[in-house]
Amino acid sequence: MKLHSPPPPHEDSRLVLLIDEHWPQQPAARWVLFDNDCRPVSDGCGAASDWPTAGTLQVVLGGSQASLHDIRLPRGRRGSDPRVLAYAMEDVLLQPPDTQHLTVVHRQADGDAVRAAVLAVDRARLHAVLDALRAFGRLPHSLFSELELAPQQDEVWHLSLRPGTMILRRGVYSAVAFDAPIARTPLDGTLLAALAANEASGTRLVVHAETDADDVAQAIRQALPGTHVEHLGQQAWWAETAATSLLHGTFAPPAVASAIGRRVRLPLTLAAFSLVVVGLIEVGNVLWQRHLLASTESEMNRIFEATLPGIPAVLPLAQLERHRDDLRSNHGRLREDDLLARLAIFTQARSAHPDASITTLDYDRGRLVLEVEGIADDAASALSELLAQQQMATPGLPGTRSNIEIVPGAGK
Repeated sequence: MKLHSPPPPHEDSRLVLLIDEHWPQQPAARWVLFDNDCRPVSDGCGAASDWPTAGTLQVVLGGSQASLHDIRLPRGRRGSDPRVLAYAMEDVLLQPPDTQHLTVVHRQADGDAVRAAVLAVDRARLHAVLDALRAFGRLPHSLFSELELAPQQDEVWHLSLRPGTMILRRGVYSAVAFDAPIARTPLDGTLLAALAANEASGTRLVVHAETDADDVAQAIRQALPGTHVEHLGQQAWWAETAATSLLHGTFAPPAVASAIGRRVRLPLTLAAFSLVVVGLIEVGNVLWQRHLLASTESEMNRIFEATLPGIPAVLPLAQLERHRDDLRSNHGRLREDDLLARLAIFTQARSAHPDASITTLDYDRGRLVLEVEGIADDAASALSELLAQQQMATPGLPGTRSNIEIVPGAGK
């Protein structure tokens, strides 16, 4: 493809760069420049200093730098787990999976599993390419494998030819790259063997060859007389197709990473704001409860000091109860610990045991002991518990025994 010289750079223009396996040791690389209407306007081959500038840089990794594999993955989320993918690739890779950058380029349900086409690229090679491009001030927006860009069709062999590389494909799950220089003959024996395996069934072979590789297409016709060979134009490695970029995961470009950050920024901001609001509400609630507690204690201290001036507060509630009883006694009213008050409480509780009758009464300094007839031991215990539930313990002194004790009489 020979076009005119590159136009001035435009932010919507696109530069497609072909990186072969010997780059950057051999600095020359082929390129095609597209205008903002996606039309090819210029092409060439040269070092990085000769590449035109463009708004978008797309890199195509030459065929032999990647391998395509047909594997099975589990359905659901497990099939997207990188660890599961690496485990499934162990049997098909020559190198350990952790040394390879894996990209699923096609998925299709297959029974209880998923059939997947996976591209594998050596991580060290990918790092070297990206580091070299970065050193030249060229940051690719996307990076594709020539294996995936090569034409393909089910049940038909497609052979893409360009100087230095041959790519043989049959469907989305099969692609093989051959690195032998095109000009050399005879043709690569592995390539011929792959084609000849289906020659008896009248295999159809579609050849896509650049002008410099037309002689190879003719040689294939002669080498495979039983194969129906069609020559359908040039190998367009630069053509824009729906391919999968290899720049993901740790190789994601800054623009992609920042785009992902922008997408999650708002949800994360809202979540953080919600957490801050909830935290402030909780802190405010704790501070309010502390304020109410401090106000209650302050009011109790004020009442205690006003009621019992000059007396230290040890057990304020019990002390106030005793003072109230003293005031009642001074005004001719019953105290809480008076005999009649205790008997009144017993009479109220006795309604649950009408057969109980008092035979002996012993009262001393607020404590009442009653010997009762007509009540069994378990009923006496139940009556004592009922009195305890009515809080007959000395007011303000938790844990003290009941001030009314029931003792079964001898004539029960």
